[in-house]
Amino acid sequence: MAYIGNQTVGTGVILGANGKYCTRYQAGSSFNVDTMYIYSYDEWISGEYVRLGIYSDTSGDPDALLGFTLPIEGDGAENWKSSVLNTEISIVSGSYYHLAILTSAELGVYQASGSGDSHSNSDTYSDGFTDPFGSPVTQTILLNIYAESVDETLSKGGSVIEASDGTKISVTTDGNSIKIWKDIDGTKSLVDYSTAATIHGGGAIGWIDAAIDSNDDIHVISSCTSEQTRDVAYAVYDLTTGFGTWEEAADYTEAAPTNPGCAISIDSNDYPHILFVDRVKMTGSTQDNVYYDYNDGSWNGAEQVGVRATKTDVYSQPKITLAPADDVEVVYFSVIGGTPGLTY
Repeated sequence: MAYIGNQTVGTGVILGANGKYCTRYQAGSSFNVDTMYIYSYDEWISGEYVRLGIYSDTSGDPDALLGFTLPIEGDGAENWKSSVLNTEISIVSGSYYHLAILTSAELGVYQASGSGDSHSNSDTYSDGFTDPFGSPVTQTILLNIYAESVDETLSKGGSVIEASDGTKISVTTDGNSIKIWKDIDGTKSLVDYSTAATIHGGGAIGWIDAAIDSNDDIHVISSCTSEQTRDVAYAVYDLTTGFGTWEEAADYTEAAPTNPGCAISIDSNDYPHILFVDRVKMTGSTQDNVYYDYNDGSWNGAEQVGVRATKTDVYSQPKITLAPADDVEVVYFSVIGGTPGLTY
């Protein structure tokens, strides 16, 4: 995957509070980025925050702010920490960019070996990144920081929906997080996200779906690629307050399915109805199968969809919709008796 920055981890360095620090990097190709990463030192602890950002380059100095991330909190661990940018940024091959960090407290990150073309200046964290950068002070820190290319396709599901006021909203995933985007004045802008660790308790996101109810609340369902705290997770996204608490809608029976899948639709009472793929035992073997459940205040218990003739039959890629009388209609891909097709 294309990236700009430095992924070779070096040694720890302490950065001062309420400061901007950036390192200049040249793009080796053209691509879009929506996620940034910084390698944390063990002296960056809980309650201490940073934001990451990208500045344009003018004669070797950082200039205009191109985008910035949501806050990242420390935890005392040494690892890559990431956050998504507020907007996609187009990176042009051969051009220079300044990848920056803004600190709320004195804290530790990592720098690569050697020296870099870097700058800093004072900047109050609570006010966010200044735009433009301001008067730069030359530094030699080579930050272990990078920005990565966008990988937002429908290969893991997703939805494009429209609120009652006409606002278009897309719900996407790259496998690491679920992202909520809005079309603001014709520009796709990131408004919120939730990571796989928050959604499932770990692992990676295998498939997602979303639907909007009469109150413009967005119901989101996510299937994990492995058994975790919440195998099939569900939450409601409020356009004003953000994600609600993720809850487990279903627990995998035998193991995570070979092809995780899920789907969601909302009935006339604004209750969610879901389909999901589970891996179940069939006369000594385990196979993927599709299950249905709904929530009218609590989940009612999963029901198997379809009856399999043999243990070699496989069901996957479910979709669900509610007819005008709230009749549940489902379709899924099936391999029955060795013959692939769609089952309704």
